[in-house]
Amino acid sequence: MSKEISKLIDEELMKELKDVGSIAIGTEDHQSAIEDICKLRKLQMDEERFEAEQSAAVSATEAKTQQDKGAKVEKIVRFAIEGGSFVASMVFYGIWLRRGFRFEENGTIRSTMHRGLTNQVFRFLKK
Repeated sequence: MSKEISKLIDEELMKELKDVGSIAIGTEDHQSAIEDICKLRKLQMDEERFEAEQSAAVSATEAKTQQDKGAKVEKIVRFAIEGGSFVASMVFYGIWLRRGFRFEENGTIRSTMHRGLTNQVFRFLKK
């Protein structure tokens, strides 16, 4: 719709400019035609300013949308990394606890590493 308005204003302005050439200079018709041209030009500038504001608003909205998408991706990646680190630590603790229990099956030798690992796992599970 804005393009149609701009096109109509341009056509009317061109018509007025052609008509003003045929009117005698200094007459009231000539003054009236000049005022009409000034009004049309002001309308044209207002329409251009409106289009510029609209495109700026659209650009700002698109930038905000892109920023929101980036934040969402960042949040998903952070969640995945935290979840992966949790799973990896549980796998690590499970492997070393099994090996420690196998080492201490008969109870004759106690490993300080296994005791520390066991304490850390149980402290982690209590949180």
